[in-house]
Amino acid sequence: MKADVSIVVCTYNRAQMLARALESLVRQQTQGEFTFEIVVVDDRSTDGTQVALQNIAKDCQVPIRCFRGEGRGIAAARNTGLGAASGEWLAFFDDDQVADPNWLKELHALALKTRSQCVGGARPLLLIAQELSLLSPICRAALGEITQGNEPRKCGRKQYPCTGNMLLRRSVFDQVGQFDESLTRGGEDTEFGVRLRRAGIEAWFTPKAIVHHYVPAYRLNESYLFWRALACGSNFAYRDFQEWGLVRTVTACLARIAQASFINCPLMLLAYILGDRAELTGRKYLLLAAWGYLRESLYLVSPRLFSQETYFSHLSFRGERNAFAGSSKSTD
Repeated sequence: MKADVSIVVCTYNRAQMLARALESLVRQQTQGEFTFEIVVVDDRSTDGTQVALQNIAKDCQVPIRCFRGEGRGIAAARNTGLGAASGEWLAFFDDDQVADPNWLKELHALALKTRSQCVGGARPLLLIAQELSLLSPICRAALGEITQGNEPRKCGRKQYPCTGNMLLRRSVFDQVGQFDESLTRGGEDTEFGVRLRRAGIEAWFTPKAIVHHYVPAYRLNESYLFWRALACGSNFAYRDFQEWGLVRTVTACLARIAQASFINCPLMLLAYILGDRAELTGRKYLLLAAWGYLRESLYLVSPRLFSQETYFSHLSFRGERNAFAGSSKSTD
C-alpha cells in the first residue's frame, strides 16, 4: 500500500547515529492525518549499518524499506531513495539528526495550509551550552544550525530549506529534475534550490518542525571549520553561477573580496585584540569562504587555466570523515 509521505534517509558509516535517527522517525505522531514510510539508502557502508537496519526494521510498526546505494555520493543516494519512495510527498532527513515527535506533522500541515510544494523547518545543534557558547553565529550556521524566527514565513533566496529538514511534493521532481549527481563536493541541495526558484516554486519555513542536529567532535575543530568555509564558498559561487551567469558571479566575487578586506579583516583584528576567540574564528571562516568563492569563480572563468584539481579533490564531501574524524574523538 502506498504511503502519503515517504521519509528518505541516506546514510554512510554511521550505524549508531542512524539507529537514533530512525528511532525518532518511527515515533512520529500523525493523529491519523496521513500515513508514512521510511526509505533508507545505505551508500555502501562498511560498518554495522546493515545490522542496525535489520534490528530496527524487524519489530517496527512503521514500514522501513532499505536499499543499497552504489557508493557514488549523497546526490546519487537521494535519487535512489526518490526512485524507491511511494509517497505523494517526500521528506528528506539526515542520518545525524533526531526529529521531534511532531516534526513530520508540522511540515505536512504547513504544506497543506500554504499550498506550498516545498517546506522546511528548524534545526538546532545538539551541543551542550558550554560548546555552543564557544561558537559564533557564523560557525553555528556553518555547522548546520537553522533558525528563521518564531513564525512561519516564506523563504528567501538564502533561506531555502536544506535536505536535512525538507518536505517536497513528488511532482516537483517532474518539473525540475533530480539531484545533480556530478556535485561530489556537496552543495547539491543548494543547486537543487536554484532550480526550484527558477521554476517559480515557493518555499515556506516553520519553526515548529524541529530536528536536532548532532555535531561530531571533530567538527568543532578549526581545521574542519576552515575546510567547511572553503567548500561552502565554492558551492555558493557555483550556485550564483547557475542562477546569475558568469558576469554577475564575478561581480559578486569582487564584492566579497572587498567585504573581506574592509569589513571582515578589521573585525577579525578587533576580535584578536579583545581576545574573543569565537568571533575570531567566525571572521576567519568568512575570509576563507570568500577565498573559496574566489577559487571557484576563477575556475568558472577558465577551467583550463585554473583547473585546481588537487584543491577541489580536497573538498570532496564523501571524504570529510576520512580527513578529519581521526583527529579527535567523534560522536559517530
